[in-house]
Amino acid sequence: MGNKNVVLITSMEDFFSLKQDLENLLSANKDDNLYHSFDWYYAVSHLFIHPVNTPCIFCIKDDQKTIAILPCCIVKRRLRLFSFKSLEFIGNIYSAYRGGIILKGREQEAAKSVIRFLLANRVLWHMLHFEDIPESDPFLNALIQEIRQKKLIFRIEPKYAKLVIQRSPGKCSRDYWHLLSNNLRQQIRRSINKMNREGTVIIVPTLLPEHDIKAAMDHYYEIYRQSWKDPEMDSQFHRKLAEYLLSKRKLRLFTLYFRKEKNHPDNSMDIPISSYESTISPSQCIPKGYLPIATAFYAVNGNYACFLKTAYRQDYATYSAGTVLTWFVVKWLFDLDNVTIIDLQKEDDAYKFKWGRFEEMHVLFQVANPINPLSILEILGEKWIVPAIRELRKAVDRRATKCLNAVKSS
Repeated sequence: MGNKNVVLITSMEDFFSLKQDLENLLSANKDDNLYHSFDWYYAVSHLFIHPVNTPCIFCIKDDQKTIAILPCCIVKRRLRLFSFKSLEFIGNIYSAYRGGIILKGREQEAAKSVIRFLLANRVLWHMLHFEDIPESDPFLNALIQEIRQKKLIFRIEPKYAKLVIQRSPGKCSRDYWHLLSNNLRQQIRRSINKMNREGTVIIVPTLLPEHDIKAAMDHYYEIYRQSWKDPEMDSQFHRKLAEYLLSKRKLRLFTLYFRKEKNHPDNSMDIPISSYESTISPSQCIPKGYLPIATAFYAVNGNYACFLKTAYRQDYATYSAGTVLTWFVVKWLFDLDNVTIIDLQKEDDAYKFKWGRFEEMHVLFQVANPINPLSILEILGEKWIVPAIRELRKAVDRRATKCLNAVKSS
């Protein structure tokens, strides 16, 4: 079927020259996932504190037609026992998805081509270390099939659940509201009523180039510092990402402001939230005299929206401002952006199950280079020895508990 070949690209500049090919593949696949887009790869390589070292990008062609782009790099990684030259998909700690962009129906050919290339160039890598990949990914399953045929040592480990909020055709936020649990709906109503009894609440969207992104992100970081969350690895990544996404009109940053004093002069620019049915005004400016207490950072790419970060001030936790803000963001994304899926992404925290449904697991996939005994030992150890040690410890603990209970009862 033509003359397929693999072109290895070793600089990010040359990778970005493939922008049109990448976008053609995404368009052909009808793939709106932000993490597969040029914009996300640009953010990872230009905005994050750690640059992409040693790019190792595979462009797979059938004659002159590009059928796959696998944006990888070589990372020096120490695992449980040893250090390796690890071949990984490009991404960072905030990447909820990593993987290749492969023309639908050509996954098996792409897998066969790249495995053949890697086995012919074994000095290039010690281990494949592919993380943040959905278990249903067709390319992942094609890789597994090829690797089994080559009798290579590999392992798969579930890492976190993919949770999504999905809008059915012809439905809107009102339909979604009725799908939420009664407890969650009651919490949202109570929280709005409490804020309205004690003051005024306003939500400001930041999504157009003329909006005040600097002030909005200053408030984002102010809320974040007052929240329960640990400090970010890169303290400026989200500011730079917000500015970049805003320039592409993909940013959806929402901030909830609260003014506790009820009696204050009316401001005609203030459009308060009075009930769960209220709407966020696109023209609402950042108000004076209000305190930012919750923030929600989303991005939109076509019909796909992704939840990037959220935080609320701990000292205002009694108002459940984060929960209230989440409802209004979902309402906006469904009714105004017409997205069909909101991806809740990494860190399958309990609160996300209140909003979304489980779709599948994201996994870690590792393959040992057959000429590298340390990588074989590392994977076999993780696959067989570590689970055996854990079971042994559990057995010892159970035995110790049984003996202790026997002593107490005697």
